[in-house]
Amino acid sequence: MKLFLSVVFLGLLANLITPAMALAQNLEKQHTAHAKGSQTEKPAMAHHRVAKPILVPFDDSTSAVLWKPDLSTVPLTIKEGKIELPKTGVDNYHVIVAEQQLGNLKKVFIHYIFRHGKPSGHSTSEVVTANKAELEIIPDPVPREHDRYYSQQEWSFIVHFHNEPLASHSVQLNTENGSHLEGMTNNQGRVTFKLPDDFQDVIAGSRDKRTAHMTIQTQYQSGNKQWQTQLGADYAVSESNWRSTPWGIAIMIFGLILGGLFIRLNKGKTGNHK
Repeated sequence: MKLFLSVVFLGLLANLITPAMALAQNLEKQHTAHAKGSQTEKPAMAHHRVAKPILVPFDDSTSAVLWKPDLSTVPLTIKEGKIELPKTGVDNYHVIVAEQQLGNLKKVFIHYIFRHGKPSGHSTSEVVTANKAELEIIPDPVPREHDRYYSQQEWSFIVHFHNEPLASHSVQLNTENGSHLEGMTNNQGRVTFKLPDDFQDVIAGSRDKRTAHMTIQTQYQSGNKQWQTQLGADYAVSESNWRSTPWGIAIMIFGLILGGLFIRLNKGKTGNHK
């Protein structure tokens, strides 16, 4: 029992001490810079999480619908490039699909959003696998209800044209913070990206709730017809900036060794008393 408590205590201590030490070091640096007359704004001032509106990269004449978990659709209104979402009253993922036809070019914007409400009675896979556009980018998988995309994580997406996978097809990822990645789909139409760690002024050991917008996009041409599709989503600062899992594991191992020695010493003392 003592061994177990030692391991747990030291593991928890590691996860508390390491971020605190990193934060203290950063605060000391900020204090030193301030003492020298630095007029730079503290990065932490911009680290508060702010809800962002869903922006559509098309004009207000674009047609848009909201796919519900039961695969029914609701027309949407776009005002000044922003989507006004109606209440559906049910939980699970919903999908915004906006389309704009420009001559022989068809542009599509897709955005997945989790809504709260009474149980919809439908699985997430139903709306994910439904054919919602001619050229479609599908998250594989979508983040869970209480999860999200984080920088430094790998996420996969599948490209379909007329509900069939597009193999060996170029896909691009662009972020609001200025990063640009290129990828190529495999035989199943899947492409994987490691989300860029491109947030500025991240303070080690300090929880950072900032998010930024990213788009995964691709193009396709058949004859004189063209399609361009964007999948929009937000991603957040990697939690590895304030979580110290490696240190926690290392000190837990140290605690295991220390606990073993402690038990051995106690046994030795007991034997000597006999």
